[in-house]
Amino acid sequence: MYRLLTFPVSISLSLLRPLLNEEFTERLGEVTSPEASVVYWFHCASVGELSAISGLLSEIRRREPESAVVISTMTRTGKDQAKKLFPRIPSFLAPLDSSRFVRTALSRIKPSVLVIAETEIWPNLIRLAVESGAEVIMVNARLSTGSLNRYLLFRPLFTGVLKKVEWLFVQTEADRVGFERLGAESSRVTVTGGMKSDLDAPSVPRDSVREEFSLPDERKIVVAGSVRPEEEKEVIEALEVVRGRHPSAYFVVAPRHVQRAQSIASLAEDSGMRVRLRSDGNCYRDEDMLILDTIGELARVYGCAHLSFVGGSLRSYGGHNLLEPAMWGSPVLFGKYTDNCDEEARALIRQNGGMRVDGWRDLASKLSLVLEDDGLRDEMGRNAREVVRERSGVSHRIYEDLCQKKILGAGHGNR
Repeated sequence: MYRLLTFPVSISLSLLRPLLNEEFTERLGEVTSPEASVVYWFHCASVGELSAISGLLSEIRRREPESAVVISTMTRTGKDQAKKLFPRIPSFLAPLDSSRFVRTALSRIKPSVLVIAETEIWPNLIRLAVESGAEVIMVNARLSTGSLNRYLLFRPLFTGVLKKVEWLFVQTEADRVGFERLGAESSRVTVTGGMKSDLDAPSVPRDSVREEFSLPDERKIVVAGSVRPEEEKEVIEALEVVRGRHPSAYFVVAPRHVQRAQSIASLAEDSGMRVRLRSDGNCYRDEDMLILDTIGELARVYGCAHLSFVGGSLRSYGGHNLLEPAMWGSPVLFGKYTDNCDEEARALIRQNGGMRVDGWRDLASKLSLVLEDDGLRDEMGRNAREVVRERSGVSHRIYEDLCQKKILGAGHGNR
């Protein structure tokens, strides 16, 4: 049934092949062949998944310098970020999940192992990768309640697909239960925790980051990262209240999608704030807010934050990476919608490294509370960093486990 649904798309795109640009030819599976006897194909959805796999990629490149790695993403933004994060690793847009295009990509890449990050369950990609001789593993795997309910509607299809996955490394016990409900064999599911805690803070001092972004030394920096469209007005309203209580506060806002930067700027200016876009240049102009309309800089700018709010959590988006600001020692605030990062949210609350807020008024109140109490802020920052430290090392443990299973490492192929 699934193959019948994808067949018309496959035929239509094949007929249009002469008119397509590079972006679309990659979707047809026409990618560059790596020159190596062992090739690891990492497949991610977009930016967030790329950040999570960086630790495992580092292990492979350090321990297996002769092996090749390629990265596919579902989005153009993801591909751009992959090139920025891993400039020496070939990256491309993933082929459409049609047998014809997936076979083309597999014939060129010839992967020894296909590593799928988080919840990218593509039936044809997994089935044909196994048929080509590759072993398929899933890392940092998770299932939100919504995703699980949707997948359960087609349980027979996903049961067949998951039977072909050699190992699933899932984030939480709830994820283990979810994947087993979908048909994954319990003996092949391992709960590891999230890989995003393995992110290393950039090895640059905070003063250098402040200078890079032209942030004022004398003002306390509040960063609101990964803000989603439906949250923009609420976040700006909260920051407006904070500015009234703490006129020396300086705000950095990073929309989840950079094309929203101008909309956020308009909202902030309407509230009376002076705004600078990152693309306007690196020169402080006595403004109240910097808006990041560039890709890949949020993780670094968290290094300047006295206090951070992570978006995608005021509305039902599921939240984003809470550990990026925490690893810098920044207290972390977030809303009640944290399905995508619930373990991290609970740990930050439990160890007093973060706070959950209920709406924009509560966000304004708690931002103000932490800003005005230096002792509380410092304590929360230390606790947040400790949460990251306690949860680190997941990528290393996964790599060692896969070496023991002879899926990665020198023993690959000698099972």
